[in-house]
Amino acid sequence: MGVWWWMAIAGIVVVIGAKFSGRRDRDAGGKPSNDWQGVDAATEGADKATRSFLLDVAGEAMPNADGSSRQRVLALCRAGDAVEFRHEPANPYDQNAVAVYVLGRQVGYVPRQKAERILRDMEDSRIISVSVYSITGGTKEKPSLGLVLDVIVK
Repeated sequence: MGVWWWMAIAGIVVVIGAKFSGRRDRDAGGKPSNDWQGVDAATEGADKATRSFLLDVAGEAMPNADGSSRQRVLALCRAGDAVEFRHEPANPYDQNAVAVYVLGRQVGYVPRQKAERILRDMEDSRIISVSVYSITGGTKEKPSLGLVLDVIVK
């Protein structure tokens, strides 16, 4: 079977998965919803107080302090991978800095405008889970990889 046939099958699976996943965390234009209030968890039986929102990570193209490549780590990531937030109070640029780790390696930071709120949620144990939602980029138009997180809070 030709490559095009397999690509068509893969496209159908992606469309079906998106259609039936029950996710409602994108705006009308299909962009991630970064509304802090989030969206009610769409799964049946979910706690009404649970909120889910997408969060774009910052600094994915920068190298880590040890010289390792965040891009190489992102190339290994898959949707659903667990994510860890780590507060960096001694960060010289922002005392509220929250580093993002996947597969045990740093891949970026929570954007500055969201870091203080994420930090409060971490301190108050309101974050239920954080996982990789999608890897972006990696194309001719946008060669650097980016990361979108799925954050669930109570």
